[in-house]
Amino acid sequence: MKKNHPIDAVRSRIIACARSHFLTLGFRSVTMDDLASELAMSKGTLYRYFPDKMSLVEAVLHDKVQETERCMDAIAARDVSDFPATLHTFVSCLHQHIEEFRPPFVRDLNRMQAESVAALETQKLALIRKNFGKFLDKGCKADFFRDDINPVMVMEVLLAALQTIVRQEKLDAFGLNAQEAIREIYSIILYGITRRQEG
Repeated sequence: MKKNHPIDAVRSRIIACARSHFLTLGFRSVTMDDLASELAMSKGTLYRYFPDKMSLVEAVLHDKVQETERCMDAIAARDVSDFPATLHTFVSCLHQHIEEFRPPFVRDLNRMQAESVAALETQKLALIRKNFGKFLDKGCKADFFRDDINPVMVMEVLLAALQTIVRQEKLDAFGLNAQEAIREIYSIILYGITRRQEG
């Protein structure tokens, strides 16, 4: 048994509590005092694990990314014999994880320091490349996508759309929030590259 297991358990408990509050309410409106009270621990104990709120925000995002990656890995490992069902599961998984990021949290992220935003953007794009790339590869092997589709181009179109459209000025212009915009982007791309099913 690892000696630091109790520490890991407390750290995980703090992250879980912060995640439930930050992703719903935004992290600017939730104080470390609020979290300490919710966790029934002193603020000093909380700060021993996370020296400031931003380190906790980063831990929450890392935890969320890992959870999303586990979900995507599980889907990527499935048999592709029923690829339409796999496509539906993939999109549903994306929607589930996207929905957890509520507008107040997205707004707070957009106000973060430029270097923090850039680091998060790099992490997000790496996750998309890895998991969406696996999905595209399986779809091609299952002969589910159109013959004239270049998977590399599809990936670049997806990344460009996410980076260009999921910005506040564009969201305001389209009358969408971030979750709705991401859903539409994935739906347009995923269903646009599939073969027409004979009815």
